[in-house]
Amino acid sequence: MSYPTKSAFAETNNTRNTKIVDIINELKEYGVQSYVTDAYAENDDAKKEYGIDLVPLEELKDMDAVIIAVAHNKYFELTQKDIDAIFAEGANSEKVLIDVKGILDRKEYEAAGYCYWRL
Repeated sequence: MSYPTKSAFAETNNTRNTKIVDIINELKEYGVQSYVTDAYAENDDAKKEYGIDLVPLEELKDMDAVIIAVAHNKYFELTQKDIDAIFAEGANSEKVLIDVKGILDRKEYEAAGYCYWRL
């Protein structure tokens, strides 16, 4: 599972008060291995503060689920093709896409058959 995310402070490298750690810890209880990417955060800071190793977005591949949990401008630029490249091969109906901030076009992903959730 991957999380393009960081903190409540969009467009900064400030990782204070991030809620993604709570999501990671909850999913860990179910045996889910998580990978985290962030357009702005520093890997050293994330590792020191939360024990999280950040993965460059371009390196995320073969994911079963993707959670977009922050509205960074970089994530608004992602196309369906970009997001599809993060997922493992398979039918779109098997790809779980959780858009916490509602930055994606819901109708586009639902029409393409993704298992799309939005808060």
